[in-house]
Amino acid sequence: MCGICGVYIKGTSPVLEKHIIKMRDIMIERGPDGAGIYMGEHIGLGHRRLKIIDLSDAAQQPMCNEDKQLWMVFNGEIYNFGEIRENLVKAGHVFKSKSDSEVIIHGYEEWGVQVFEKLNGMFAMAIWDARKEMLILCRDRVGKKPLFYLEVNESVIFASDIKSIINSGYVCNLVIDEKAIDCYLAHICIPQAHTIYKGIKKVQPSHYVVFQKDKTIIQRYWYLSFKKKEVMDENQYIQVIDSLLHQSVKDRLIGDVPIGAFLSGGIDSSLIVALMSSHISKVKTFSVGFDYQPYNELSFAKKISDKYDTDHHELILNANCINILPKLVWNYGEPFADSSAVPSYYISKLAREYVKVVLTGDGGDESFAGYDRTQTVNWALKYKRFVPRFISKNILYPFFNTFGDSTDRSYRLKRIRLYENYINETTRLRYKNEMGNYYDRENFYSDQFMERLEYHHPSHVYEEFYDYADGVDDIDKVLFVDFNAILPDAYQVKMDVASMSNSLEVRAPFLDYRIMEFAAKIPSGHKIKLKQTKYLLKKLSEKYLPKENIYRSKWGFAIPVGPWFRKELKPYLYNIILSDKARTRGYFNYDYIQHIINEHLVGKDHEYKLWSLLWLELWHRLFIDKDITPDTSMEEFL
Repeated sequence: MCGICGVYIKGTSPVLEKHIIKMRDIMIERGPDGAGIYMGEHIGLGHRRLKIIDLSDAAQQPMCNEDKQLWMVFNGEIYNFGEIRENLVKAGHVFKSKSDSEVIIHGYEEWGVQVFEKLNGMFAMAIWDARKEMLILCRDRVGKKPLFYLEVNESVIFASDIKSIINSGYVCNLVIDEKAIDCYLAHICIPQAHTIYKGIKKVQPSHYVVFQKDKTIIQRYWYLSFKKKEVMDENQYIQVIDSLLHQSVKDRLIGDVPIGAFLSGGIDSSLIVALMSSHISKVKTFSVGFDYQPYNELSFAKKISDKYDTDHHELILNANCINILPKLVWNYGEPFADSSAVPSYYISKLAREYVKVVLTGDGGDESFAGYDRTQTVNWALKYKRFVPRFISKNILYPFFNTFGDSTDRSYRLKRIRLYENYINETTRLRYKNEMGNYYDRENFYSDQFMERLEYHHPSHVYEEFYDYADGVDDIDKVLFVDFNAILPDAYQVKMDVASMSNSLEVRAPFLDYRIMEFAAKIPSGHKIKLKQTKYLLKKLSEKYLPKENIYRSKWGFAIPVGPWFRKELKPYLYNIILSDKARTRGYFNYDYIQHIINEHLVGKDHEYKLWSLLWLELWHRLFIDKDITPDTSMEEFL
């Protein structure tokens, strides 16, 4: 696990070593164990190393082949590297290290870009092919590891961290992409189709990009298809899932450093700990809770820890935990408003005191239909079958369009409103993030900002993937959108930055492509049955977990920012969100911002909107105004 960067200049100007060093060392937290550099004609590559597999200097990067015509920098882990290595040795390749990274450079020699399809792991990499004067950037199937790039002035600048690009010495006059801000406020993150700066792009998950002097080619090498279904009985599905998950956990225990696990007490992380316990005598587990009781799940994590006799460590956070926010905003580099980034940072910090690698339950909900939005689709389709179209279209839908907000106090009316929106709206609203700012954009934004956005709408992220999906029903399509948008845009970014800020590697067994491909073949009726989301995974869990952990209400991994905004964090609403500096940005209608603050303070929940605004303003203060630093304490705003 590392940080990578580099510059490819297509013209005659040399790449300057000092620029590569600066880009590389701004990412020191991603790789505190070593630093490497390669300077060649037209190319400079930088690498920060976090030692996980083969701790010797033989595994140092940048790494080359025997004739030094191929060079590579790599961030991630390849779990099937042993099998690939055996095949390459049989083909005559000679290895100098025991690292997983080296199979990529020899694999590229043997198979070219087809090597990417053979890799089971998480990765972002750059390969420099001197013979062809060609730079290749590639990213793993689900976007576990980040990779940014910018093409400017006959140059390609790339890095694991967007801060490396903007501080590279090759970039000036970067302009904020206001459409990215619109997407950020709708999705609470900036999706893969955008970055916060015009011109800077993200290599898309399951894609590689080839740069040569006269052309740039973008190619997809993997696609998660829901089209073909595997017909089995329930027990057969469960047996295959069990076998695949066992293998995936085992594969992710490779390494030459201590390995532990995050444990929330929910199904996914608890299953991972249960399966790890069959390979490790005493698993180190880590949990985080809050002093605000409804958000505290520590008792459920403790049940699993006791059952499997883990070496368990807990952390309890209070409102003071957001003093770290300027540092987090800096580390993320782009606006990112998933509040669970805060506990993710602190639990990573705790785990790093004991281990260098942890396993998590990330990805279980996406493969096995665990989110409420999937259940909403399920019930909406049933609702559609029983409510006559005439009544829905001409009576109920117009009613909720007129009186929607006033009906939210009734749970039943709120649910009917959701179903009406689903069956009558386009994908623009069907697949929206409930935490984001969709319904009231025109009230939220200033007139000038709306004009500058022109015809942009943040729903394009969902609509494009919805149109690209090949699922046989709407639940498949929701899951496809989750995999291609929400998972890489939000959840993977959250965990990657929070963990790597603490030099901790995170591995997710549920995101093994073999599990994802098999789950996509399971008919949706086996994933959701009656009121049970994630039905098959829950049935499997009965073999390993207490029923009270399995069949309890789902609770997200978020901080209690709503209650805190009414008490401890209330000053930040006025001193940051409504500050004179914030008002100069020109984005918002501040009469409306004041209105939602007032509503929140008296009990109507706007916590996600307010958290998004808080993070956005701190981002401007750090990256645009530059009048605060990552070490600034939030207490300075009181």
